[in-house]
Amino acid sequence: MKTNVFKVLSFTVFTFLSAVSCEMPEDTTSDVDTNIPQKFTDIEANSDFNWSTAKNYTIHIAGVPLGSGEKRQFLVKTEDDKVIRKMNVAISEDFSINIRVQSKIETLILSWANFEKEITLGANNTINFTFLELGNL
Repeated sequence: MKTNVFKVLSFTVFTFLSAVSCEMPEDTTSDVDTNIPQKFTDIEANSDFNWSTAKNYTIHIAGVPLGSGEKRQFLVKTEDDKVIRKMNVAISEDFSINIRVQSKIETLILSWANFEKEITLGANNTINFTFLELGNL
């Protein structure tokens, strides 16, 4: 009998302590900054704001007539050497490539064999490029 009384008493004390120790969360709605939009539809932006995190570019590469038509690896890289595009082409070939890069990237590096040049990305999505100017040969 003492065991049952102890169990009932223990259960009652545990239930009482559990109920008493629980607190209601504080009302935090008074701390909300009314200048911060609470819903997506509340966000206001200028009509020319670009919501995109990436940009598309077309790079037109003009080939240079140099002897053999040997194909080598052509790379489009970021300044930190991350390869965005890789293909085998001859330097004498004219070709175009479409790439998509992060909006924060401002410079790309184009390389073929021992030739390497930087191009600056801008507002224009079309870039015309040649590795060597004919006057520099």
